[in-house]
Amino acid sequence: MIKSATTSKILIILIYFVPLFFNIASVKSSTTNSTNKAAQKHYKFITLLNLEKGPVQLDINNDGKPDIIRVKKSKLSNPKFFNETYEIVDGTTNKIQTIFKTKVSIYIWTHGMVKAIDIGQDGLIDFIYHAGDDTGDEWVILINQGSQFKAIYNGFLSSYFTSMSSDSLSYVDAEHSIPIIIWDSQNQIFNSQKFGWCTASNVKVHQKPAIASDKIDTAVFATVFEYLDTSDQNCTIEAKNYPWIHVRTIWDSAEEIDGYICGKYFSQSSPFRYFK
Repeated sequence: MIKSATTSKILIILIYFVPLFFNIASVKSSTTNSTNKAAQKHYKFITLLNLEKGPVQLDINNDGKPDIIRVKKSKLSNPKFFNETYEIVDGTTNKIQTIFKTKVSIYIWTHGMVKAIDIGQDGLIDFIYHAGDDTGDEWVILINQGSQFKAIYNGFLSSYFTSMSSDSLSYVDAEHSIPIIIWDSQNQIFNSQKFGWCTASNVKVHQKPAIASDKIDTAVFATVFEYLDTSDQNCTIEAKNYPWIHVRTIWDSAEEIDGYICGKYFSQSSPFRYFK
């Protein structure tokens, strides 16, 4: 999946290197979108937390005492992947809290935690996790809720289709500059009419809208699909009926796959998890 690296390279420069030279601390004024009642707030990312060189001190909970942010890595049985766990050690109580945990491919060029302006608008520092290479980028918004972090996933999005503004959490069509994945600041979630997310792991994608149909792919949690249409046929899971959703993978034409996923495992609002 080799495509032009222009979009992701520009993005990485904006997110990682510009803040190292400028202390960006301003927030652009809110704008409204007639198709989305929630205000589309705009944010400036502040700085990459370079945890590869060791823990970083930062006052996370705004209590006047610096906390420690660190990352732990662990090997997996598959040598092509490893686990990363980002933690906070409270500067007052020494309590350890997990910010985020993820499995990382060794082929990903860049991955790490970005400190952000107060996304939740509650006085607490929030974060954004980024992973990317020349084929696309993944962003996970990490909202600090005090006792836990809410991780909102937008999945791995091909740079061929989309690009993320350096000062906005929403995604736009790279060719037409049309917002296609919108950050809803009020409900703290991504929404899209064009795309949708798999909400579970190891979900089968079938060739036709039927359980007995051949499996053509397996989707993992937060896999992004292009939404095509909703079938008038249903799948039954635990005695409950759900419509089959006609989807397409969002890579280049040589790898596009059309298929059907059970509606129980598909949403046009991004999936999320909590970490404590």
